[in-house]
Amino acid sequence: MRKLLVVFIILLFLSALFGGYLLNIFYLSSPAGGASTVKFIIERGEGVGKISYKLKEANIIDSRFWFEMFVWFKGVSQRFQYGIFDLKSGMSYREIMELTTLPQSADTEVLLQEGLNLKNYASILEEKGLLPTEDFWDAVGQPAIDYSKKKSAPRPLGDFSKEFSFLSDKPNFVSLEGYLFPDTYRFNKDSSAKKIAQKMLANFDAKLSQELRDEIKKQGKTIFSIITMASIIEREAQSYEDKQMISGIFWRRLRAYMPLQADSTVNYVTGKSDPSATYADIAIDSPWNTYKHQGLPLGPICNPGIDSIRAAIYPENDSKKNPYFYFLTTPEGEVIYSKTLDEHNKNKAKYLK
Repeated sequence: MRKLLVVFIILLFLSALFGGYLLNIFYLSSPAGGASTVKFIIERGEGVGKISYKLKEANIIDSRFWFEMFVWFKGVSQRFQYGIFDLKSGMSYREIMELTTLPQSADTEVLLQEGLNLKNYASILEEKGLLPTEDFWDAVGQPAIDYSKKKSAPRPLGDFSKEFSFLSDKPNFVSLEGYLFPDTYRFNKDSSAKKIAQKMLANFDAKLSQELRDEIKKQGKTIFSIITMASIIEREAQSYEDKQMISGIFWRRLRAYMPLQADSTVNYVTGKSDPSATYADIAIDSPWNTYKHQGLPLGPICNPGIDSIRAAIYPENDSKKNPYFYFLTTPEGEVIYSKTLDEHNKNKAKYLK
């Protein structure tokens, strides 16, 4: 009888310990002093399993199992909101759940598509009633403005470079064009331009994986040069296969000391979207005009998606699959490749009438 009593007391003690552990992680725990904030991203359509895995990987929770049990018990498994959330290691599961499942009624949903530039972003944000255009440009820099003579754009690097290491190789005199990752966002009506830019930069930080950063470094390139190239590719092609082909052509032209002659870079200056730049446009003296200036333009010409970034990192360099030096894009979006300038000129006469 005494042995049974001892066993009962031990089990009761262990149950109390276990119950206390669950009570703590579910409701009572809080981040340790000085705990850093993690920009945690939930993608549209992600389920509890994927979310719990990412929370564990980010060291925000200790147990995927108990987090999923808690979410199931509370009946909120279908209520997770997509977006970027400020979380900390050690937060209670209730606090994490509330931050990530409760919709913010004051938030405005904004779709920023691949290939849009800062001018487009500013117009959309203003139309949504979030920010005046000038406030946005004050925070991120103005598109197609050459700040190189002043050695610095208005504010961007000073505000964000310490927080985001991927900006370390970006020149001070270039705006944040290219780094504000295209996606669907929710912004609070009271959000400042800086807060809005931070959300986009945090998304870029998450999308540019360590594997991609390692490959860029292995190739002896910079993130800035890759994003600049990716922004041109984004405006020149639609499919991933064409993007890889065009990437191979552009890098090959740079190695051969040939000008890129990308119409999209001229359009960035003129604001047009013509498949073929006019002679008058090509004559414009701008550091983004890759007809007049050899090499990459001064900086990115739009904000590219992940496919264009990957294509810039992994171009199609196989000489059998991609022996070309020239290409054009028809008004219908078809890409026509050429090996020689003569062949290219014939294709221009045929497809760009």
